[in-house]
Amino acid sequence: MTIIEPNKKQSKTKFARFTAGAAFALVFTGSVLSISLYNNTVDLRHRVSSAESTLQMLREENDELKGQVFSLSSVERVRAFGEESGFIQQKSPKYLEVDSKKFAQNL
Repeated sequence: MTIIEPNKKQSKTKFARFTAGAAFALVFTGSVLSISLYNNTVDLRHRVSSAESTLQMLREENDELKGQVFSLSSVERVRAFGEESGFIQQKSPKYLEVDSKKFAQNL
């Protein structure tokens, strides 16, 4: 009777090839993912830098607009507007006083 034994050396070679192929696939996939992550990080940093410069520009414009608003409401301009409109500044103005209790009862 003849006993056929499989070639044990060939099965070890197949396992080594499979292991090497799997290791290569893992390294290749890891490299591609690392490169992709790096590109995304660089793109994000660029967008953040661009947004920061836009924000700085908007802050400067906001400061200019605030300066214009404050200059329009300066005391000198208000007095000049009052004089042009014919208002007279009183030394001791009398203000309207309302009794809140009586006002609330009339409602």
